[in-house]
Amino acid sequence: VGVKGFDRLILALKQLADRGEDLLGFILGTGELQGSLQKQIETLGLQEKVFLPGNQTQERLADWYRAADLTLLTSWSEGVPNVLLESIACGTPFVATNVGGVAEIADPQWDRLVPAGDVTALAGAIGEQLHRPRLMNQSRRYQPISWEASADLIRSEIGDCLGLNCEASTARRELL
Repeated sequence: VGVKGFDRLILALKQLADRGEDLLGFILGTGELQGSLQKQIETLGLQEKVFLPGNQTQERLADWYRAADLTLLTSWSEGVPNVLLESIACGTPFVATNVGGVAEIADPQWDRLVPAGDVTALAGAIGEQLHRPRLMNQSRRYQPISWEASADLIRSEIGDCLGLNCEASTARRELL
């Protein structure tokens, strides 16, 4: 769908190919824009570099992430995207648009963020990442906070908004 920004990704990959970058790009999944994306790939002469292999089973996705040098997310809008959490879990760095909660899970040692829709910045970040040495001896895993810690943060925020000291009273805590 349009919100995923795959048309911008294809344009960025074209810029990289025109600079002589040796790359292969795979856009996984199917949807209403598959035909127009395939046409864009062909019009730009990227048939040997960019592929649309279709839907993949959940079991196969981890293989795709581990085989990739980068995971690319080019959305115009997101929350905290599962695709990036799955990529992180597989040890694959990402280049993504700086939308929604993406910055919360990005690690500047591993990942790059770019403005949504900025093809030149996207191509630049992908090129930079492709030429960076891999962080082979460093582990990186996104570890979300526990449900209890999350609930405590929410209680504190609500308490601040209501002018209550949430730690002072169990009765107040239960109200929140």
